[in-house]
Amino acid sequence: MKNWSARGDLNPRPLPWQTSARSTPKRRTYDEEISKISVALSRKRELADALFFFRIALITGGRMAEILRMKWEESSERFGTVKLYSSKTQKWRTIKAPAAATLIAQRRIRERNALMVIDRPDHWIRGVLQIASESVGVVYGQQVPGG
Repeated sequence: MKNWSARGDLNPRPLPWQTSARSTPKRRTYDEEISKISVALSRKRELADALFFFRIALITGGRMAEILRMKWEESSERFGTVKLYSSKTQKWRTIKAPAAATLIAQRRIRERNALMVIDRPDHWIRGVLQIASESVGVVYGQQVPGG
């Protein structure tokens, strides 16, 4: 195995989207866009569930269904972990995410009677995220190449 860093060449091969003129690179959400969407969601108290979902999704990288089906006991603030079950892969993933575990623990104190961490349907979350994104000039969903 070659030591690429010894040559000063940290990335010896181009990334897949750099090699093919036919493929469109996947779109990424940048820090500025994340900040704008977060501010838009935090302006209205009734959007707190969407803001919470947005933060958990960014921290864990979880799919919408994985996050929306999460129960309180699937997060451990003590160990800084979040367990997500994927109906797509039929497997559990344990993610080391202390920030997410802390957010979930704080929410549990406020939402004592709720069974699920987020008690909103996916279409509500999608709708709110779309409105918030578009209100700050961030393109949302299928309108984005690779989205």
